[in-house]
Amino acid sequence: MYFKSLTIKNFGPIEDYSINFLTKGLNIIVGNSATGKTQMYGSLLSLIQGRRVLYFDDKSTEASSITLISEHKNVVQKHEYTYQERIFSCAFQNITVSRNLSLSPDTSQLLSMRPTFYHGDIEISLQEIDITLIASLLVNEPKLLESWSLLKEKYLSQLQHAGKEKIVITSRSAEQVLKLLAVISYHSRLSYSSPLILDEAFALLDEQFLNFIFLVLMKYSQKNQVILFSHFGYPDKLKQVSLMEFPLSQWRKENRSPIGYNYYNLINKHLPFKLEKSERDSPLIVRYINHSILKDEEYRYVEFKEVKGNNPTDSILSLVDQYVVAYLNENSNHRGRIFWGITDEERKVVGVKLNYKQRDELRKRISERLGQIQPSLPPSVYRINVEKVYDTKLSEIADLCIIEISVEPYQNIYLYSTSKGEVYIKTDGGKKKLSSLELQQEILLRRKN
Repeated sequence: MYFKSLTIKNFGPIEDYSINFLTKGLNIIVGNSATGKTQMYGSLLSLIQGRRVLYFDDKSTEASSITLISEHKNVVQKHEYTYQERIFSCAFQNITVSRNLSLSPDTSQLLSMRPTFYHGDIEISLQEIDITLIASLLVNEPKLLESWSLLKEKYLSQLQHAGKEKIVITSRSAEQVLKLLAVISYHSRLSYSSPLILDEAFALLDEQFLNFIFLVLMKYSQKNQVILFSHFGYPDKLKQVSLMEFPLSQWRKENRSPIGYNYYNLINKHLPFKLEKSERDSPLIVRYINHSILKDEEYRYVEFKEVKGNNPTDSILSLVDQYVVAYLNENSNHRGRIFWGITDEERKVVGVKLNYKQRDELRKRISERLGQIQPSLPPSVYRINVEKVYDTKLSEIADLCIIEISVEPYQNIYLYSTSKGEVYIKTDGGKKKLSSLELQQEILLRRKN
């Protein structure tokens, strides 16, 4: 089963959008942050998961609809979900059926051959057969053998260790690419053919692993339909792949759609697939070991901060909006990240002392503080992660964690300011608060550019 087309009307920030998919190939839907990529991903997910992945705005008087056309063995079906006046309905019908086939009108391609969705986090589960699959996709690609050798020798060798319950992956980029390989491998083992749908696939990847995973996906899409939501495309490879430009330039501020994807609360909770190993048997990824030195270095788009004092929550809140504003005012295509619990000079993991209740409270207060940034931001622009810290024996240390804030590139003609009206810009050495004169100079400089 593959997708032929998708039409969305009044869903999340999307007012009216249609797309025709390549039946086999890498379909890349491209858009800046907060243009609706994840909402479009959520519209497809809602066709499987229904109400539990949606938010509802009963005050809206508009009608919302999602229409998907699929095909399998010459049987074309139409799947349509509508929401109007607090009534949510769904239906499918056979549009065309080959004369040589008999199909029950009660058989939905979409539900019987569910697509594989990926957004966010999964436990890595790669077997020898999966490693062989990935290797086969890289035949005649010598430029990528270095990346593949690194993954096998440094990380996959841990997964193959008998009885291994925890593996150490200190590189966020390597962790991300291994998870994507796990999803590709899972999809390849399905007994039926269906689309592979990936959101946030390229997040946090460095250039080496970015090129590696893109080529793997490109090769895999030669025999499978792959739908990829990305912040950017690959114009130099357009002869080999399909690049779908996502036309939305800004999120919808008024006349909010009656329904949309509730990604904020549901990320990672309702994936419509499970890897073969049980949660108990799956290896746990360890990223931070107490007092270890990180290999990742601090540079313009990565900041390490050590929390000092007896009130870590207030310490983080005193700086978080300043750094987020500084990254937003960078006006570039780079993701900015701030890590609390790592010393900036030694890059040593020291952690932040917070119990479960304090961590939950910190998340809420950070969201409230960032919600006061002007001009206002959609919540998809930033992400708050709380990572566990382990000792040298790979046992979790209670009440010790790393706080990570990721800021997606989000361009605007205005300069952003904190809740106090302060404007910061990013520098190689940290951040800088602009004086009134510097603020005017920065505005004039941007107008010239």
